[in-house]
Amino acid sequence: MLCSAKGYRAVSTLDELEGSEPQVLHVQHEFIIISESEFEHIVDFCAQKNVRLFTTLHRVEKDSWISFLSEVWRAARHRKTPKEAWLDASSSARPAQDKQASRKIGLVQKTLRMLRRLLGQCRFQRRIVKCSETIVVHSANAQKELERIDRQKIRVMSHPLMACPIASSLHSEKDGRIHIGYFGFLSSSKALGDLVEASKLVPNVSLHLLAATPQSQGAASEHSRQFSEWIQPYEWIDASYEFLPLEEVVYRLSQNDVNIYLTKPDTNRFSTSGSIRQYLAAQRPIIANRTEMVGDLEDIITILPNGRPSTVAAALKKFDPAKTDLNPIIQYCKQHTWEKAPDLYGHVPNRPTWDG
Repeated sequence: MLCSAKGYRAVSTLDELEGSEPQVLHVQHEFIIISESEFEHIVDFCAQKNVRLFTTLHRVEKDSWISFLSEVWRAARHRKTPKEAWLDASSSARPAQDKQASRKIGLVQKTLRMLRRLLGQCRFQRRIVKCSETIVVHSANAQKELERIDRQKIRVMSHPLMACPIASSLHSEKDGRIHIGYFGFLSSSKALGDLVEASKLVPNVSLHLLAATPQSQGAASEHSRQFSEWIQPYEWIDASYEFLPLEEVVYRLSQNDVNIYLTKPDTNRFSTSGSIRQYLAAQRPIIANRTEMVGDLEDIITILPNGRPSTVAAALKKFDPAKTDLNPIIQYCKQHTWEKAPDLYGHVPNRPTWDG
């Protein structure tokens, strides 16, 4: 999107750059998408071609033992706290031997696994900062964390959005129901079960889920399958699990009375939601639970103290679209398009010194 807005070329592999002489390569980094070996390949390419390397870190790990211990504590508490209702239903349907197998990994094993992950990602994060000419992040907290590594390289930029056509009418104008929307991955980090439970507590509701299923095997795909089976009996839920063009996502969200973003709190890393930019582009009221993911939108959207079903339902019962002021969202959309994103590449006069 930044490429199309600024006239740069977008590529998915370095092979697509063969035969060309790029001056800047900007990597959009996510730990689960770009591996260390892939990043090192990018570093080697930039060193050989004398290309400036910029990296946007969409997620920043807290590099501290306090952070690690808090994650261990959170995992220990998670084993004792009640599951979402639909997960309980799925669990009770499994045979006893399957339940026993799911408890095979104890807290000690899980702690060691988390420690390896944290140490590995923090080492990788330091390497990214070292090898990049400039690091772009989307929050002040992420900036502070990375400035412990290098104070000169870190730049904060609001996560831009793409202006898209929006609907001229709402679903509710046809049937008088309250239409609620959601967009994002159908994953365990999203509290979609709580959103369904909250919607059950509100009369005359239709729920529209644009919940793409991750293309993976194992726990992620099983989570998606169980959720889709659980909501199947509810006729008032309209769920789409396919990947949709961005313009289609925004248009569908713009047909709802209100769109809700719920995610499980994560206190051990800094990350700013990209999917909620599509909520903003739809220019409809937004309700979210308080997390780091929406910390930059405190004055733009309605933020609830937590994402419990009772809290969300109470907010929906009080919701009056006629009294909702959309001006903060509209102004945000005008000010934070990709076309208005700052020129990241024209103000750093010195080329990098590649020391491996």
